[in-house]
Amino acid sequence: MIRKAWAKDAKALKYLYEEVLHPSHSEQAWDQGSWEKRLDRFYQDPQYHILVAEEAGCVVATVTFVIVENLTYQLRPYGIIENVVTHPDYQKQGYASALIQRALEIAKAAHCYKVTVATGSKKKSTLDFYRKNGFRLDEKTAGVYRFE
Repeated sequence: MIRKAWAKDAKALKYLYEEVLHPSHSEQAWDQGSWEKRLDRFYQDPQYHILVAEEAGCVVATVTFVIVENLTYQLRPYGIIENVVTHPDYQKQGYASALIQRALEIAKAAHCYKVTVATGSKKKSTLDFYRKNGFRLDEKTAGVYRFE
């Protein structure tokens, strides 16, 4: 089952983000109430989608998809996909692909002219995964400015 994340998913998302996606750095502080409030706000925002794949009542994968309003391309918005992560026990079973395809459906319904995906990974398997899901990795160059 694919759906938007809600407040009760806070602990599952924390695990996916901190233990699987970014194990080398954990969140500054874990305040379940703050996470739940933020997830509730995202759940209600039609532009912001934290999508989760659920198997037997457990969140096994997630994708963040945001629709950004735009002044170019005839005022059509664009989408951004980030934080693609699957629980290790469920990897290579199609959950992340299903989430990305759902994000693309949402983007199409919102008349987005493009969807961009960002990854910090340089692994061939990760890049091949995005190519398999229809993303061209030779079209844009991205840079990151971090506030540390």
